Amino acid sequence: MKEFTTGQMFKCPTHAALINHLFDMDIKGWQKAGYSYGGDKLCWFLSLTWSIKEGWRNIFTDKSKEILQEEYTRGSLPQAVTNLGYNESIRAVFRIVDDGYRKYIFEGMYQRVDEMGRDNKRFYKKISDSFMA
Repeated sequence: MKEFTTGQMFKCPTHAALINHLFDMDIKGWQKAGYSYGGDKLCWFLSLTWSIKEGWRNIFTDKSKEILQEEYTRGSLPQAVTNLGYNESIRAVFRIVDDGYRKYIFEGMYQRVDEMGRDNKRFYKKISDSFMA
């Protein structure tokens, strides 16, 4: 197993390239924002900015990056989204940075905090600065 720590950067042109690097795999493409692993965890690839992408806004609620907020800005979640099956409450969060060459920065392991959210707005609390793959 390999261990990765908060702030670690990966120069990978695609989600698939990052997944291959993390898990010693050889997949050819991956278009989803999440990749399930270990049966109960998810690698989550996000643009953590105030901008809205396809109805989604993902941001840290403060500078400490302890709480991550996920919000769907177009009302209730569409059935297609709920059918994706991303029920994993523990997520390895990778921030996407596109500045001429795509980079992924590991932000930490986060766990969903149900009592803070609602259907279209969910919150995740940082539980670890390391990730085992």
